[in-house]
Amino acid sequence: MGWKKRAALGLLLALVLLLPKGDVVQVSAVERAALRHHFSLTSWVVRNLPNRTLYQLRELVLGQSRRLSEEAKRERVEAYFRLGFEAGAARRDIARAAARGEPTAPLEARLGEITARRGSLRDSVEGALEREIDAVLTEQGLRWSTGPILPLFPPVDFRLDQLPMILVVSPRDRIHLRQTHLVEPAIPVEEVEALEEKLLREQDLSALVTDLGGLAVYPALVSNAYSLRSVLRIASHEWLHQYWYFRPLGQAYWDSTTMTTLNETAASLGGRELGDLAFQRLGGVIPPPSPPSTQAEGFDFNAVMRETRVRTDELLSQGLTEEAEAYMEEQRRFLVDNGFNIRKLNQAYFAFHGTYAEHPGSVSPIAGQIRDLRSRSPDIGAFVRAVAAFGTYEEFLEHLEGAGGPTE
Repeated sequence: MGWKKRAALGLLLALVLLLPKGDVVQVSAVERAALRHHFSLTSWVVRNLPNRTLYQLRELVLGQSRRLSEEAKRERVEAYFRLGFEAGAARRDIARAAARGEPTAPLEARLGEITARRGSLRDSVEGALEREIDAVLTEQGLRWSTGPILPLFPPVDFRLDQLPMILVVSPRDRIHLRQTHLVEPAIPVEEVEALEEKLLREQDLSALVTDLGGLAVYPALVSNAYSLRSVLRIASHEWLHQYWYFRPLGQAYWDSTTMTTLNETAASLGGRELGDLAFQRLGGVIPPPSPPSTQAEGFDFNAVMRETRVRTDELLSQGLTEEAEAYMEEQRRFLVDNGFNIRKLNQAYFAFHGTYAEHPGSVSPIAGQIRDLRSRSPDIGAFVRAVAAFGTYEEFLEHLEGAGGPTE
């Protein structure tokens, strides 16, 4: 696709994905409380969309990426992610030195060098990964299906960057995703907890500030803190949200908690499979399945988290809000004692993670239903096209029932 057309499509997509659903933009009490740490997604897109277009124009004129051998491209990709691990180690060294009262300036200078070297590779690495994902999506028949020209729409375009965090809010008397708000990355823990406490004290809301892996704006925002395989999975996940945005499934994303969960669970399954196909194209080797990593020395994280969610729901349904919160804190400490460092376990935690039906903190049956739909699809492309057509959860269930599949 030509760079002019790509730029026009990018601008259109950016505007569409950022437009509010309602007719009136209102600032809520939650947004006012978080105003000091507000992250502007619109500003991020405005900064990054032209950069990507200019890079693609330079590549078109200079043809640098086309002159590079496949081996050289892979070396750049490997170097980028190797430097990412080095940057993580450097940050840990800085934190350790600061805690001991030792000088940090030499370590910070080292981190600056690593960050600069990594930044110089970012554009070419993003381009290389986008091309691999594009090839996988094309192989899976996900190009536009009308007219004589069959472009891939939306074009694969993402930016590796530090992600904002997300403020999640739930009522205290039930687990319900009431609102989310993006906040700046890497806010000090003290300020995060002060914000959560402010919403609890002044609005009687359960709040949690937590990390994100990706955002389906345009270009998509993908965390630069992960491994190559994880980045490919996340980028594919976010592309699926963009693809479904123009279809019934994506249009119904915010219609209900159930439809949000259906979207996120389908994107998680599809993103993993598509990302792994791209990973293999780059020469990556996927290891055989291993025992669940949540089990350590006989401790089953999934079972404990599931039990915690079920019991919390029971207490809240009886109107025992404070008892439920005390129970969640007790369970959090139990999890920490067993090596799972969860900073806060509350209604907002379950409201956020519950939208991903495969998470042990979810009580939704959608994970099994999505896996059933995938098992009945000949390939991942057919699955992506099939799930795109469901504008309501009832339509999804009717399809499964018609195909003879389970609904529990």
